[in-house]
Amino acid sequence: MVASPTDVVAKYERLGALSSRLKDYDSLVALGKAGTNAHERLQAFLPIPSAAVEHHASLDAALVAEYLDLLDHLPHLPVVGEVERNFATRLPAIGWVRQLARFQGERILLASVADLPREVERALHLLEVFECRSCIELMVHYSLVAMASQKIAARLPELRSAMPDLPQRLNQLAERNMTLEITCFVGEFLQTLNTSEHLSEIKSVTVLGHPGFDSAWMDRLVFRAGRSKLLTNQLSWIEMTRSTSTPGDRLTNAKVIQAATQRLRRWMPSDILPLISMSNIPVMLRMAVHGDLSLRLLAAELRSEPWPTDPFDPTGSPLRRLERDGKVMGAYSVDENGVDDGGKKGKDRYFPLYGPLTPPAPATTTPSP
Repeated sequence: MVASPTDVVAKYERLGALSSRLKDYDSLVALGKAGTNAHERLQAFLPIPSAAVEHHASLDAALVAEYLDLLDHLPHLPVVGEVERNFATRLPAIGWVRQLARFQGERILLASVADLPREVERALHLLEVFECRSCIELMVHYSLVAMASQKIAARLPELRSAMPDLPQRLNQLAERNMTLEITCFVGEFLQTLNTSEHLSEIKSVTVLGHPGFDSAWMDRLVFRAGRSKLLTNQLSWIEMTRSTSTPGDRLTNAKVIQAATQRLRRWMPSDILPLISMSNIPVMLRMAVHGDLSLRLLAAELRSEPWPTDPFDPTGSPLRRLERDGKVMGAYSVDENGVDDGGKKGKDRYFPLYGPLTPPAPATTTPSP
């Protein structure tokens, strides 16, 4: 029996309610609420602390079982909540999806080999159900892709035999990301239109996020001044994305939008709204390229195929190997400056496969008195 849209939304909202009670161990350590030092973190490629195992074992088994059942029975499609949005619409799913992604990532690290495929599938499923109708949601999506990719990489040797269909799932997710970008830009356009039609209802002084505004009427004034330019820009982004077919196209689009943003005048009322709305888009498009590279790299490595081409590299070379002690740890992109900096943090972009970018610091012990 196919669940009704209302039932699907209800299950999705219940996942959000459960997220506050399903805390991941590593966040608690970072907040000083678990463990005793930084060496007890639960992170990819590092030894599993016994305290992390104990934390997950101590969670309410009924709540964990409910979470797993809800996620397993959601469709492999974005769950659409509110149909109409305007500039004052809150996006509460962002916070709890992040929390569940951290929690699910730890389940990958802790899973037995027998349970590992199911936990990886759940992490990918969580990415599929998260709705992306705005740039902020899509940026969150790509941050979750990076998180899931790192956890999957930490179990790569086991997954090669335990989950033979994983490369196909990863490539499918990468292909789907282009559709998400079109959905995002269409969603931004419709949100602007809906705000135009209900502008008198906008009461929050933080709608446009500009610190200089001290009243809702100023928000409305700036919106009226800039909405025509913003709507025109949003239509161009939709068309731009429809004609995008390669990662290199995405990077070209990011440069075009960044240049257009730099030409906007911060003091001009008609430019303030487009400036606020456009500033994150180049970042989002670069995140999209990073996200797709991480997924396609994992798929290629699992199949022992050549690594994907680095779209940031003007020479058209594939991603480069990063080795330590004669062993491949992962791959890196020359990233935005287009220069090979040897995988250096902050210069190049590292994608782990068998180890972190830098080896972990040795644990320190306090000498006995």
